[in-house]
Amino acid sequence: MIPELSGKLKGHAQRVPVKTGSVTELVSILEKKVSVDEIHQALKKATEGNESFGYTDEEIVSSDVIGSHFGSVFDATQTEVTDAGDVQLVKTVAWYDNEYGFCHSAGAYFR
Repeated sequence: MIPELSGKLKGHAQRVPVKTGSVTELVSILEKKVSVDEIHQALKKATEGNESFGYTDEEIVSSDVIGSHFGSVFDATQTEVTDAGDVQLVKTVAWYDNEYGFCHSAGAYFR
């Protein structure tokens, strides 16, 4: 979906037969220094008017995203920035309903 990231990300998911939301945690290595506030501002702006990507600054759990029409919901309560020498490790978290959210996003894509 993002050509610039081709070959740069690896992920893993396991499906379980229960009705719950799911979570993705992304840890990025950045050479540019950023703050938690800068990350939140950028992601909040990216989600404005976006049918597929939501934003929350409230603490949520997996059951909160069941039935969400968003492909994923960025969770601002879990963002972390850690200095690691010349780089920063940035952890971001997004929640999603793997069934409904995916179907809604796919439908929006093909409209």
